Amino acid sequence: MRLLHYNKKPINIKTPLRLDESGFGYFEPNTTTIDAVVDNLINCFSTKIGERVMRPNFGSNLYSYIFEQSVADLKSKVNNEVRRVIATYFNGIQLIGVNVLTIEEDASAPQNGYRVIIKIKIPELGDDEAKTLSLDINGQQKL
Repeated sequence: MRLLHYNKKPINIKTPLRLDESGFGYFEPNTTTIDAVVDNLINCFSTKIGERVMRPNFGSNLYSYIFEQSVADLKSKVNNEVRRVIATYFNGIQLIGVNVLTIEEDASAPQNGYRVIIKIKIPELGDDEAKTLSLDINGQQKL
């Protein structure tokens, strides 16, 4: 495999896994710190507690709230869980806001679940721009 000139250094492997078209390596990497952090956040929120071998406390409880009957309780629990995960695993991240949307509030939200929109900043990067990530939490397993 021939290596092409690559201006940025890889930080970690981007998920979901994709072949690297730039010729740098086999899998496409994240090349900016903010993209790597967002990717790590998504992976952490998508991991159910107890799912990781040798790290039974790693992950989030977001999937356990799918069948929550009260929308107010759902929003409160999800907000608290997002804050807990960021405080526990991502101490350099400043949480700007959390918004939880059900299908009644957003027609594009998952039918059997909810959408979580998280806005963050990473002050240590010197970038004042907030980054937004969106997670669809439903009962279907993502592959």
